[in-house]
Parts: sequence; structure tokens; C-alpha cells
Amino acid sequence: LGGSTPAPLRARDYVNSVRVWGPWELGPNSNGSLSKMALCWETLTGFLPVVSVEGGPWNITSCDVLNGGGPALDCSEGCKLKMIKCRVGGFGSGPHPSASCGLIA
Repeated sequence: LGGSTPAPLRARDYVNSVRVWGPWELGPNSNGSLSKMALCWETLTGFLPVVSVEGGPWNITSCDVLNGGGPALDCSEGCKLKMIKCRVGGFGSGPHPSASCGLIA
């Protein structure tokens, strides 16, 4: 409102106190839950997602899933994923200040 552009999200802006840096692969025949954490990754190639889901069911609750430069979330055919109260997207202020896309499904 008022035509202002929000400042880019930075790593220190995360609401959750637990921050995990690196890509996650939730493979076939896997299941579980993640909650109250920031899942972060910054890639120069633009291809590696923060979270790649092939299995399930997976429940992700109250998490930030953020990538600087690549996709935030990749859901493969047949995956089972439920997300509640999560932020999915990008962050940063460098040459790739946001995710290339939020979700690949």
C-alpha cells in the first residue's frame, strides 16, 4: 500500500531461531515432519532447490523455506507434502536476491 516496495528478506530476518543451511532431499519411502525452523540455501547455479520432496507423507509447519538464486521447493510426482504457516520463496541482496521460483510441482 502506498506504492512502497518491501526490503528484500535477509538471513537475519528469519522468525525462527533454528536456521539450517543446505539442501534437503526427502527421498522415496521417507516420511516425517519439520517445524519451527528456517531451511535456507543459496546457489550460484540456480538449479538446486532448498527442499526436494519425492516421498511422503511429510508435514512442514511454521518453517521458512528460502533460497537465494534457485527454487525454494521441488515436489516430484507422487510426493505427499502438507505445509502449514510457512514462508516459501527467496532472500538476499546479491546478484540473485530471490528464488528463481517458489515451487516446482
